[in-house]
Amino acid sequence: MGGLLSSPAAAYKVSEREDLIAKYELQTCSEAALQVEFLCNPAWDYHLSEDALLVVISQDPMVTMTFARMDADINYLYQMNKNELAKKDLYRQGFKADLRKVNGHDALVVRAFSRSEPQRRVLDFFYIHQGQLFGALFAVHPIDSWDEYKFLIKTISESIELIEKQEGNQAA
Repeated sequence: MGGLLSSPAAAYKVSEREDLIAKYELQTCSEAALQVEFLCNPAWDYHLSEDALLVVISQDPMVTMTFARMDADINYLYQMNKNELAKKDLYRQGFKADLRKVNGHDALVVRAFSRSEPQRRVLDFFYIHQGQLFGALFAVHPIDSWDEYKFLIKTISESIELIEKQEGNQAA
């Protein structure tokens, strides 16, 4: 019998992931222009621009995810170290950033609070995809609602698949 006193992170098991998928009616969605697949609910609000997709998971509290091709001179994830991120002035002091594998992809993961909106908590994933900086950015406002959505965000973030653009057959 599982312990009732286990930590929330340890409590996140496959069956709970499946429960979240059923609860939120998640299915695989894709955006061809951004070359990304992820779990989503087709009933959520979607706003597509040339280089970004904003998905509104909830209006109240405001929970969003944004997939975006970033205009940056970053070719390698190690170039986005904590000092470089601090210069961008996006996050409040004390943010955490580390390189890790997410669904088989190298990613820089930033856990932070927004500098411009103090009541917004963010979890940002940065990838190098097809030679460009790509972001999968999650935000919850107000921060008190984070615990309600953190496992949904974990489930979605772990489902992100970056699709390689297929070039035409080239002669060898």
